[in-house]
Amino acid sequence: MSFHPPFSFLSSYKSGVLLEVYVQPQAPKSAVVGIYQNRLKVKIKALPVEGQANQEICRWLGKLLKVPKSQIEVIRGTTHRNKGIYIVGIALKDVESIIMSILEEKKQPT
Repeated sequence: MSFHPPFSFLSSYKSGVLLEVYVQPQAPKSAVVGIYQNRLKVKIKALPVEGQANQEICRWLGKLLKVPKSQIEVIRGTTHRNKGIYIVGIALKDVESIIMSILEEKKQPT
């Protein structure tokens, strides 16, 4: 499988980027898994209790995309696995590039 932008789970939104994700909480570590149901599938270490998974995905995405977690907000699906995440302070092409690198790396034989 080859990955090429534009990704259906990424779009320009207001003054930033909207990232559609499918979240799997309670993982051993937070990581991108691949693409699932036209969303970026991610595993998150946190529990899905009292917003812990939402806080962790914002923290983890901030680190991954090199933007402050204060510029990342779960705007849809706060209590569901399918989430819409709004990211300010980064261009769509930069997010595409980072995600494409991660997906390409995942498909390399180990």
